[in-house]
Amino acid sequence: MKRLVIIYSEEDYACACERLEELRTRPDCRAKEEELDAIHDAMLAWELKQDD
Repeated sequence: MKRLVIIYSEEDYACACERLEELRTRPDCRAKEEELDAIHDAMLAWELKQDD
């Protein structure tokens, strides 16, 4: 199942950063990779939105 992460605020962005760090220390698994990708995509979208 594909994961979706949406960042609405600076607080959400900070939580996403923390979650990325948590996931990077876990053993590899498919769900981990999907969540990492979803969080990364959401963070990129947030950063682009802030540049507007």
